[in-house]
Amino acid sequence: MTAAWAVCGVFLAWGVGWIWLASLRHISMLERLGLAYGFGIMWISLVMGVLAWTGLPVSPVVAMPMIIGFPLGWELLRRLRPVRIGPIDPVSQDEMASQVVSRLAGRDAWWWTLLACLMILWLIVAVRAAVAPVHVSDALSTYAFKGKILFSERLLSASFFQTVEPANYPLAVPLQEVWIGWLVGAWDDWAIKVLFPSYLLALMFLVYGFLCKRWSARTAMWGTAFVAGLPLMFQHAQEGYTDLPLAYFVLAGSVLMSYYAMLRFPSWLVAGGLCAAGMVWTREDGAIVAVVNGILLLAVELREGGPQARSTWTALGLYAVLPTAVWSIWSLVKLHFGVSSNLMGYTGAVDLVSRVIDVAIAFVLALFLYGNWLILWTLFIVAVLWYSRLTLTRESVFLVWPVVGYLGIVAVLCVRTDLFQYVVGGSVLTRLILHVAPLAALGTVMVLGRAWGLAGAPPATGNAG
Repeated sequence: MTAAWAVCGVFLAWGVGWIWLASLRHISMLERLGLAYGFGIMWISLVMGVLAWTGLPVSPVVAMPMIIGFPLGWELLRRLRPVRIGPIDPVSQDEMASQVVSRLAGRDAWWWTLLACLMILWLIVAVRAAVAPVHVSDALSTYAFKGKILFSERLLSASFFQTVEPANYPLAVPLQEVWIGWLVGAWDDWAIKVLFPSYLLALMFLVYGFLCKRWSARTAMWGTAFVAGLPLMFQHAQEGYTDLPLAYFVLAGSVLMSYYAMLRFPSWLVAGGLCAAGMVWTREDGAIVAVVNGILLLAVELREGGPQARSTWTALGLYAVLPTAVWSIWSLVKLHFGVSSNLMGYTGAVDLVSRVIDVAIAFVLALFLYGNWLILWTLFIVAVLWYSRLTLTRESVFLVWPVVGYLGIVAVLCVRTDLFQYVVGGSVLTRLILHVAPLAALGTVMVLGRAWGLAGAPPATGNAG
């Protein structure tokens, strides 16, 4: 019965996200399904975070009416006033379902074989996640322990920050684990792990839905297998780390920003900003990708309208408002409770050159010898260097350059902070690279697909709406 209630918590998160995405323009059913889980679970953890920040009890009695009530109110308003805020795509939900059935009937044996392989792998991950509690030391002490305290005390207090370590890490995943605890009725180290295979499944839906708009069904399934089949990602879908959730939000945010660059609809921009808030609220280094995407957005807008165009700064504001608010409030909370960063700067200059060399070697080892992703990073480098013009298109710029920017900034942090001691000779760098590995795979697929003539025309550009 515990497992059933935990799964119910996942489905409720998916349903909440599905409602919030109802007015997003030009979104396919698969893309909406892939985005819905992330939007729903992030909405839940943000509501719980607001309660914690304001000193209100983080309890189901207080939070549930907000978590469920606001989306239901939005759905009711949408149905009462469909002309203004309802879905504007001409295909109804019934018609979409009918189209899905007819398309499935026409798939060939290769497509079904690839789908079966992905689903078998996912089921293995889900079963392995279910048969053991959170037991890996980092996942247990850094995240599940925080969730257990919040579940018990229902309050964010000074004693909480004095007890947990590191205290400066964001609380999205611990609060999501609290959500599952609410549905189960008690804290359960087995049940909370249902969150992580769900992130992987949502990522699969999103990638396949994205590629299906450009490629044939079989080729799109091959592309999905390349993106979602990373061995390290399957491993992290079994544990309670924050690496896979951040990788999901990085990929989802970049996909949404890519659509905005092509279609120019503000709704995609706001959705991209929510994913950026998800990055910031999941892990501290998620802010790197959020900032890089903001810089790329500014570059795209300046190229389109110039620095004097009002739309340039409006677009940047629409994107930045949510992640900036989350980052600012969390920073104020940490300041209030006297919590500082666990990274210390390095100001020495004597061995700076040797540190640069050590970090470079660590990156080479992590990218090409560890993590079982030699082929991915080799092809990614080919795409960036050999087909650089294709990486600068509106379709691909948000799929490629956030990866480059993130890895570059992480390299600088490794040299200039005490992150150096964790990445040289350890596995931390491999986990950091995982945050952008699925996005790197998707960017590689798109660039090489265009270069080799596998992809069809991108979605038509549109005006703001």
